[in-house]
Amino acid sequence: MSMIFSIPKTAFLLGIGGLIPFAGLACLSGFDLSAHGLAPDVVHSALTSYAALIASFIGGVRWGLAAVRRPGESRDFILSVLPSLIAWVALALPRPADLLMLMVLFTAMGIVDTVSQNDTLIPEWYRRLRMILTLGVVGSLTIAVVLSP
Repeated sequence: MSMIFSIPKTAFLLGIGGLIPFAGLACLSGFDLSAHGLAPDVVHSALTSYAALIASFIGGVRWGLAAVRRPGESRDFILSVLPSLIAWVALALPRPADLLMLMVLFTAMGIVDTVSQNDTLIPEWYRRLRMILTLGVVGSLTIAVVLSP
């Protein structure tokens, strides 16, 4: 539990708040909401779109690190745009391949952010927060895969 307390409160609360759409939409994905005037795929589309936006956000964090770390090295910049591109491709895939691709993407991004111990620009609390958030995102996407028709 002390691991959580060392994360800045605002970052922790905003991060956990960012999990609410993942968890809520994942749980709703098992229901047919067409009786309430919603298109059958609206929940699934909202979930995959939100996941793509968050993947792009995380890529933006990596872009910022690349700009500070080694602004002349193109490899870090290229790697920072990959999450957006992969998430965009996932949006075009049929169900459940889209969710599975997003699960792999978030898992990979989480691993990169938590195991890069030699990167002194990434604070230890950020690694811990990313681990918690990655588990929440991948868990939510897993629920959506299981519940989705």
